[in-house]
Amino acid sequence: MADRLKLEVLFQRLILIGLCGFVLTSPWSVAGAGGAIILSLVGWGGKVIFTEGIRWIRSPLDLPILAYLGAQFLSLCFSPYTFNSLKAFRNEWIVLLFFLLVNNLQRERAIDNLLKVLFLVTSLVSIYACWQHFFGWDFYRHHRLEEIGGVFSSTGLFGNRLTYGGYVMVICIFAVVFFLWGEKRWRPLYGSCALLTGLGVVFSDARSSWLGLIGGFLSMAIVKGKKVSLVMIAGLTILGTVVIFTQDSVKDRILAGFNPEVRGTGTRLRLWQTSLLMLKDHPFLGIGIGNFRKSFDKYKVPGYYTSTCHPHNDLLNVGVNAGLLGMLAFLWIWWAFWRASLQGYRNTSHPIFLGGFSSSVAFFLASFFQCYYTDAEDGMLLWFVFGLVMAFYGKQMEQAG
Repeated sequence: MADRLKLEVLFQRLILIGLCGFVLTSPWSVAGAGGAIILSLVGWGGKVIFTEGIRWIRSPLDLPILAYLGAQFLSLCFSPYTFNSLKAFRNEWIVLLFFLLVNNLQRERAIDNLLKVLFLVTSLVSIYACWQHFFGWDFYRHHRLEEIGGVFSSTGLFGNRLTYGGYVMVICIFAVVFFLWGEKRWRPLYGSCALLTGLGVVFSDARSSWLGLIGGFLSMAIVKGKKVSLVMIAGLTILGTVVIFTQDSVKDRILAGFNPEVRGTGTRLRLWQTSLLMLKDHPFLGIGIGNFRKSFDKYKVPGYYTSTCHPHNDLLNVGVNAGLLGMLAFLWIWWAFWRASLQGYRNTSHPIFLGGFSSSVAFFLASFFQCYYTDAEDGMLLWFVFGLVMAFYGKQMEQAG
């Protein structure tokens, strides 16, 4: 018995070390974050095999996730390019991060500490991103950044400004929620993180992240009530006006978003039209996961494209890959998470539920203009948020029961 307890402690520590490694590396290294997750999964596997066996903690997202993976698997089975779809399906392994967190985070303190470390590391990366905005050089990858209106699009330590913008958008909303309604003694950390990541979102020049950030803040205000809504709307209006009139690059990017003749905007419109044609021909199971590029020439809407790697819309991407079955299952995941988060917040008023709800609303809105879910760095962060919030939800429901 004593040896079994020692093994359980050892494997639990391995899980926590891996999760600490994830929050330390996630804001700057996808390889480091992936390796840290694998380390935690090894610890979980060891705990299951050598100590307690399978002890599954149910969550509101279990059935939606299984339905989504089932739709993807069906798409794979009927795919005209089976090997290609199999390679794409392999990327869904990251969903294991969700189940890892729900089944192994046993203490509220561990959840809080993981968030604090994530806020700290992301803040440090955002300081570098702010420097990039004015000086235009990426020391990490040794190249000059894209210039817009006399300043530069920040990428942080990622390789793409859209990836960076989507990542810090989620962290910014979480940090704002904890700054306003979290522990007072940690407000300097939360406030600094909110400011730096907010600047990171603006300086990334990612319009989808700007839209997501606004939507996330508004959803937060609606949950908190009329008074907070009015203050939030006034604050966003004032802040937005200041940014637009002091940052010509922001104003230019906003205006370009309404002009279909601009290459990026026109590309998105044509990609959406192309995707709808694919979905019309393959409504139930899609064209097969990972086959967008292979089917693109057949359905291509005429015009110029700056990119043809995906539909630049997560929901359409799922629909193209796995049809309406996949789309419905994908939407079910979001709905189940939002419902559970709001229930948890009504019962406890803990900021983690409000942060999870508002940041996921932001992610969902932003993903209508960019495939953030399939972007490894952002996809990992999304499942981390889902898992962290549902782990906390499980502890609260356990105490209430």
